Amino acid sequence: MVLDARQTIDLLLAEGFLDPGSIVRDGLDATNIEGRHQNLRLSSKSGKGYIVKQDVRGRATRNALAAEAAIYDRLRAEPSLRPLVPSHTRYLPDQGLLIVSLISDAESLAARQARTGRLELRIAAKLGDALARIHALPCDGDGQEAAHGGPRALQFLFKPSLANYYDMSSANRLIGRIIQQNEELAGLADWLLMAWQPECLIHGDIRLTNCLVHPSAPNERTKQIALVDWENAGCGDPCWDIGSALCDYLLTWVHSCPITPETWPDPAKQLARIPLATMQSAISRFWTAYRRRAGIEDAGAAQGLVVRATMCCAVSILQKVHEQMKEASELTAPAVCLVQISANLAKHPEQAVATLLGLE
Repeated sequence: MVLDARQTIDLLLAEGFLDPGSIVRDGLDATNIEGRHQNLRLSSKSGKGYIVKQDVRGRATRNALAAEAAIYDRLRAEPSLRPLVPSHTRYLPDQGLLIVSLISDAESLAARQARTGRLELRIAAKLGDALARIHALPCDGDGQEAAHGGPRALQFLFKPSLANYYDMSSANRLIGRIIQQNEELAGLADWLLMAWQPECLIHGDIRLTNCLVHPSAPNERTKQIALVDWENAGCGDPCWDIGSALCDYLLTWVHSCPITPETWPDPAKQLARIPLATMQSAISRFWTAYRRRAGIEDAGAAQGLVVRATMCCAVSILQKVHEQMKEASELTAPAVCLVQISANLAKHPEQAVATLLGLE
């Protein structure tokens, strides 16, 4: 049975997550959040609250929630990783609910950048450092790919089933035709299958909305990074996480450009709210911090890793443009630009590392 907001609150009261006194004193706001599951955000004036994920699709979804809860437990068991995740989670198997505590005064990196209009270099470095620490964890022994990630889960971008095709928006059908007619883009499907190296724990869904920035301690100005939404996590290729982060920095830059068919590329680049050089500086700080934490001193090894990550970035761009166009009847100018960037990354990844990402 799917619980509505009132029933969910009653359950959390019964389980001791909430108490009537705090609700009377601090109030309680309930907000539905779009996602694969039915997600409910419960927050109060005190800053305490929870995200409640509920199974609505049967056993597969319930197993994914249980797996996400296990990932949170594993991360909190590592002292160096504990600050990177919410402090409390609990899975209720009978109800198919995953309860995740909110992080006080946290703001997603996407919201923070939209609010300030800036890419913060220190935050970029903290994100790179955090991913390297996560990737230091080996696979847990089952050898499985990320629960809902990995190369096979992304094949629909390149070779959609008939059912997937009919479910696509008109814009995404056009993207599919562009992919199939472009040698570099079409080749990403096989490249991802062959190049995928599942060697450590990965988040599997790195995007700026899943990266939270919050004070290191109450009333402190020093900021800390935390990562949420681990439902795609599992044994996977670290280049996928790195490439996904690179992708979101590229998306932030592109969406800051006033793109029209007439202004791209040069006039739009010149008028970008976030200059290309600023994006490159953020990416450089991210990559430098990752390398330092991961202990990658050999220049050749670093180059090989970032080139593979750039190829993963090309796939991640297609995935995220597909998500952005899921209700669209026509492709937007930024979407067309991003698909072209993806093709350029796939065709010349070594060149793109230097000229677009700014990594010498």
